[in-house]
Amino acid sequence: MPFYNLTSDEGYSESHFKAIVPPKRRRNCYRIDDEQMNIEITRGRSDIYDVLTHLTFIFIESHKIKNRIFIEDEEKFSRDWQKLEQAVLKRTCLSRMKKKSLFRMFLIFWEEHFLK
Repeated sequence: MPFYNLTSDEGYSESHFKAIVPPKRRRNCYRIDDEQMNIEITRGRSDIYDVLTHLTFIFIESHKIKNRIFIEDEEKFSRDWQKLEQAVLKRTCLSRMKKKSLFRMFLIFWEEHFLK
């Protein structure tokens, strides 16, 4: 389970941690390990509100996706999701054509399951 730590400027910019600056945001984030990320808060409440809004949105959307791809009666994932997962998890380099095909497959999956 990921752990997000909201911090003030604690000298991470001068440490060995590399700053991650999300596009269109002005705050630095530092990946501490696989489970922990520190998010630097510089503008007070507005930063905190912004971060919590984004995390809440991601949390809600992740549950919507889970509810549509997980078949509870059978305790397994939908066939479409398994195929998509296999393609994404392949560690081989994909040709441009295969990338386009994978993207089309994702779009079809998205339309069938989320735009109804």
